[in-house]
Amino acid sequence: MIADVELEQIVLGFFMVSLDSQEVKTAYDLVMEYEGKLFTTETHLAVWSAIHAVKLDGAKPDMILVKRKLQQLELPQSPKPHELIQFASRVGSTQNLMKYVVKLINLHERRVIYDEAVAIALKAKESADIDIDKGIELFTQGLKKSTIQTISIDKLSPMYRLRKTAEWVQEGKEKGGITGVPTGLSE
Repeated sequence: MIADVELEQIVLGFFMVSLDSQEVKTAYDLVMEYEGKLFTTETHLAVWSAIHAVKLDGAKPDMILVKRKLQQLELPQSPKPHELIQFASRVGSTQNLMKYVVKLINLHERRVIYDEAVAIALKAKESADIDIDKGIELFTQGLKKSTIQTISIDKLSPMYRLRKTAEWVQEGKEKGGITGVPTGLSE
């Protein structure tokens, strides 16, 4: 299985090697909607920023232009030239690119949901009207289940609903009108 960091490198490599194909353009547009939030390391974020800046300049991003843009931007975690070559060397068939991008989106959504759940748990811990330990246990079980499912674009919808449920719970708690664990989080 591909590690998250490698997945990010593959996607960035595609953007530097073959932005001409429709699949890569579609993937780029999808990643663009998240404004770089899909990348978890400072180095990958720097590469994404450079790729995007090259594209905004009206040029097709390639390793040379991205390297030059990284030098211009003077980003603190810019990769060395041989690291950019490693990104490009990971590129394979474009038929898997959308799967990789969707997996990055799913991973991002999981991080967002986890962070929100932790924030809700910390706030709710102050209140005695819900069983927060049970809520966290159910959330963790759901998160574990979501990591073993097949990745597809359809998987974004349940993650979105779970995040919206967490927001609804938080709003209700702030207004003092909700108690218990929301339905849909249990098995």
